[in-house]
Amino acid sequence: MLNPQLLGRVWFASQPASLPVGSLCIDFPRLDIVLRGEYGNLLEAKQQRMVEGEMLFIPARAANLPINNKPVMLLSLVFAPTWLGLSFYDSRTTSLLHPARQIQLPSLQRGEGEAMLTALTHLSRSPLEQNIIQPLVLSFAASLPQRGEYAAG
Repeated sequence: MLNPQLLGRVWFASQPASLPVGSLCIDFPRLDIVLRGEYGNLLEAKQQRMVEGEMLFIPARAANLPINNKPVMLLSLVFAPTWLGLSFYDSRTTSLLHPARQIQLPSLQRGEGEAMLTALTHLSRSPLEQNIIQPLVLSFAASLPQRGEYAAG
């Protein structure tokens, strides 16, 4: 479980006019959470050094170009319509192109989760509103499936 007291600023990726080689762009929104170390998005000058607790929200069809020239542990969440993807990256053992662990959970399709993703996407246009954005991300994280909520099968 994420410690809300350790979560920091939420950064937002944008939609570049053209996609540089190596950039990541998918049709679903994503949230990258820096668990330890340093991580960055080469496409945005102010996002080239994100530290522990900081997050990068990537709206659907927006892009990021991950950089990690320092050790990083990263949790990446993908919000698809029918599933939630969780990927754990540890640059000490794997690259950011290959997760150390990955799981897909059936999506709960709760109305509030979808509404929060929509709100985050709209707030990506005004990223200075951290006093609204941070509580929204914490509420959203609390609404995600907890350990044991899904039975193996």
